[in-house]
Amino acid sequence: MKVVTPLAVAALAVSLGIVPAARAAGDGKVATVGEHAITRAQLEEHVRAKLIELENQRYELLREGLDEMIAEELVKQEASARKTTPADLEKLVAGQHQLRDHVHQMLERLDIDADRLAGDLGLGPLLFARSARRQS
Repeated sequence: MKVVTPLAVAALAVSLGIVPAARAAGDGKVATVGEHAITRAQLEEHVRAKLIELENQRYELLREGLDEMIAEELVKQEASARKTTPADLEKLVAGQHQLRDHVHQMLERLDIDADRLAGDLGLGPLLFARSARRQS
């Protein structure tokens, strides 16, 4: 396999009459091959689908990053309000989820209507969400 160096590519471009974008940008051209000019508009149309995909990826990355930053700040603020650390708050929340899941497993084993029991105990929203997911 033969390796082509950047210098060789540049020499080939010069010999073919290809003008780099930096030299031709003044008139909208991004390259000239012999007598044929390639414009910025032609180039963008040529790679349009790839640019759209790239922009979608950029949007998703920014959205995910913002969601993470918002979540981190909310955890910090809630921890501060409870006079604890974010790590301890996350442990507490994880423990509550484990307890809820354990209660649901016990109720399922005993064949108890979790919705009715949750309503009787005044815990409707906490237990109902899990019960509804199980039925769907």
